[in-house]
Amino acid sequence: MTLAFLSEFFQWVNAPWMPEDAGGFSDNVDALNGFVLVVCYFFSFLIGGLMIWFAVKYRQTDKNEVAKGITHSTPLEIAWTLPPLVIVLIIFAVGFTGYLDMSTAPRAGNAYEIRAEAYRWGWNFYYPNGGQSTTLYVPADRPTKLTLESKDVLHSLFVPAMRAKKDVVPGRFNQMWFEPDE
Repeated sequence: MTLAFLSEFFQWVNAPWMPEDAGGFSDNVDALNGFVLVVCYFFSFLIGGLMIWFAVKYRQTDKNEVAKGITHSTPLEIAWTLPPLVIVLIIFAVGFTGYLDMSTAPRAGNAYEIRAEAYRWGWNFYYPNGGQSTTLYVPADRPTKLTLESKDVLHSLFVPAMRAKKDVVPGRFNQMWFEPDE
């Protein structure tokens, strides 16, 4: 089984509720989200099944029976501690790598730069050619860098097809970037 197959599988898991990807960071975000969903489904069914099985197997048959002393089991504690630790470290490593990719904007000379200004209930986008719009338009196959600012309150700009989201606070500038395929 190759990593490409796993990545495609985890992206397929997200398919019902995520919009079609148009490039950006969607491969990494979809794969990581799919992995987390599969892990959650697996452990939910495993723990739920074991709870039902233990409830049936170890049900109290004699009302006067007293429980025996509980003993310590180091192998059991290692078995339920190490796999979750490894899974969490994998999620952290992939997520942190994706975060670094999202945070490192391309060089200024190559990117199409747009200034985005948030206001109550909307956004204005100012383009390099002097154009202005309330809808974001970006060129295909070219890195797009957005400089974000807010005029009133905390806002978030989310571009679902790129799986990119960034918050902006009044009085501060923030930047986000992505590279659309289409």
